[in-house]
Amino acid sequence: DTGWDAPQWLTYQYYLPALVDKADYLLLRLHKDNALALPVGAEDFRYLVINPYSKNMQAAVQLLKGVAQRMEGYIGIVMDKTMDEALENPEFQQMLAAFDGQGEQLRSAIAAAQGAEKRNLEEALKAFEADREAFISMNQYIFDAEAVARARQLAPSACIPAFNPIWQLARQYPDMFEEYRTNPHFDVDQFLTRLNGMVATALAERQ
Repeated sequence: DTGWDAPQWLTYQYYLPALVDKADYLLLRLHKDNALALPVGAEDFRYLVINPYSKNMQAAVQLLKGVAQRMEGYIGIVMDKTMDEALENPEFQQMLAAFDGQGEQLRSAIAAAQGAEKRNLEEALKAFEADREAFISMNQYIFDAEAVARARQLAPSACIPAFNPIWQLARQYPDMFEEYRTNPHFDVDQFLTRLNGMVATALAERQ
C-alpha cells in the first residue's frame, strides 16, 4: 500500500507516480499485455509502427523522423533527444508587452495624481513590479529547461505500471468509469470519495 489516493493512481496510469501539478510529458514503454485504465477515445491515443520486415524500412524511419520534427513543440522535445532547447511561449513577448503597458499606465496616473491617491497608486506600482518576475516565470516557457532535463532524467524508468487498482476497478465497474461522459450531473468529489474506498479495498486484497 503506497498510501496514495485515487487521483494519484489515476495520474500514475498516464504519467508518473506524482500529483497532476508535478506531472511531466514522457514517452511510455508499451507491452503487449498493457490494459487501459479508463476509456480512451479514437483521438486520444495514436501511435505509428514500422514493419521490421518491410523492404522500405529505412524510408519509414526517415518519414517518422520528419513527423517527429514537425510535431507540436513539447511533443518533439520528448520524442527527439537532440531537442534540448527550452520551448518559449510564442505569445510571451506580446503578453509581456501588454503586462508592462499596465505598469506604464500606473506611472502616468502617479504623475498626474496627488495626496492619498498618489500614495495608493505608488503602492500599487510596487506590487505590480514585484509581480513582474512571477509573471515572467509563469508565462515565458511552455516547456522550460528544467522540464527538458527532468524528462531526459526520468525517461529511462518511465513505464506503464505492472499493477494499478484503477485497471481492475475499471474492468469490474465499467459503467462507473463511463459516468463522467454520460452523466450531465457528474459529481467529481463524490466519484473520488467512492473511488478512494474501492482503491483501498483492492490494495488490501493484494496483501
